[in-house]
Amino acid sequence: MSKKKVAIIIFVLAVTVRLFYALIVTHAPLVNDPKEYDTLGFILSQGKGYVNSLGEPTAFRPPIYPLFLGAIYYIAGHDLIWVRLMQAILGAGICVLVYLIATTIFDKMIGSLSGYLCCCYPPLIVSTSQILTETLFIFLLLLGILLVISRNSYVNLMISGFIFGLALLTRPFLIFFFPFLFYWILLNNKYNSLKAMAILITSILLILSPWTLRNYYRLHSFVPLANLGGLALYNSYVVPKKGFGFISLEGIDDEYYKIKDEPKRNKYLIRKSIEYIRENPIKAIALTKIKLLLFTYPFDGYWYPISFGSKYNVFWGIILWFSALGIAINLRDNDINKKLIYFLFISFLIGIMVFYGSPRFRLPVEPLLICFAASGVIRLSKKNIYASSMIVFINVMLFTIFRYFKLQELFDYLKDRM
Repeated sequence: MSKKKVAIIIFVLAVTVRLFYALIVTHAPLVNDPKEYDTLGFILSQGKGYVNSLGEPTAFRPPIYPLFLGAIYYIAGHDLIWVRLMQAILGAGICVLVYLIATTIFDKMIGSLSGYLCCCYPPLIVSTSQILTETLFIFLLLLGILLVISRNSYVNLMISGFIFGLALLTRPFLIFFFPFLFYWILLNNKYNSLKAMAILITSILLILSPWTLRNYYRLHSFVPLANLGGLALYNSYVVPKKGFGFISLEGIDDEYYKIKDEPKRNKYLIRKSIEYIRENPIKAIALTKIKLLLFTYPFDGYWYPISFGSKYNVFWGIILWFSALGIAINLRDNDINKKLIYFLFISFLIGIMVFYGSPRFRLPVEPLLICFAASGVIRLSKKNIYASSMIVFINVMLFTIFRYFKLQELFDYLKDRM
């Protein structure tokens, strides 16, 4: 079957599954981050500019996802179903991009399996119905990756720079990837390194410039990405009682609350975070192992409405096992395109060590891990089909155990010793 036909089948299957989920499942009311994104998007659709609910200019959140929402609300009205429909299409596009990337770095068999796995992978399906940045960010990230690896062309490199710039203004977490991307260009002897990096950097800066200039004009401060980093960094070390991913200003004195300027508040929290790390270096280092654990943590079933009541995320568990196998099998391969994917994985690991690990931080790399999982499945099945079956069986058993037995005491015990 031709590459085009497989891509069409994957797209149709993926969009059907996602539309079914979006239209059939009852979604909870918006709170916290989704509520804030929805508010920003609605205000933008009213032509009031990028302002918060009080009408004040803001750069607390990066702009691309609220602009995405604002465009939908402006055209179709303030109805979340249209957002979910658009994200279902983007989610199907993610599956096609995974197929194309896996076919490029592996072969057609692994590419096809990767695409079909993404079609039916519950965490990716659920994310398309959430009013969060994940689906748009993953689509932009994978599109940028595909453009870079598919053809050694300066035009592709320029377009990928534009795409990566948009992704950066969707999730600034991508900033950790750029040093590795530039290093990869140096390794890729098919490029004139200086020319290639100049093109890529210029393309990214062209995307960042309007937003940066807007912030300088409206907020009187240099803000190239967002003002969220200070709070995220602070709560990555002064951990809220509820855990990583929650917001708390515990330990912050009254001086912070007297600051009315948003960029200054952000810089204040960054300064306090650095002071805390300097005063508590051992504790900061100890937190790293917890962050790394949470990044790979398979006991996060409660995150997903389709976890079927089990604390064990069997979907991620299976991908984790097989992707680890796939990476181990391919690690000695000197393919330049695979190296870029490895660099992306490493950049995310560094990012979560600086900030914190959670399923939300992990989700953007899960589609690419699925490619390696597909490689692991095919390689192991050819050599030992019983080993593949055993991996699936163990994961199903863990799912069942944590579905029908209450083992919270075990988690509390382990938490006290971490």
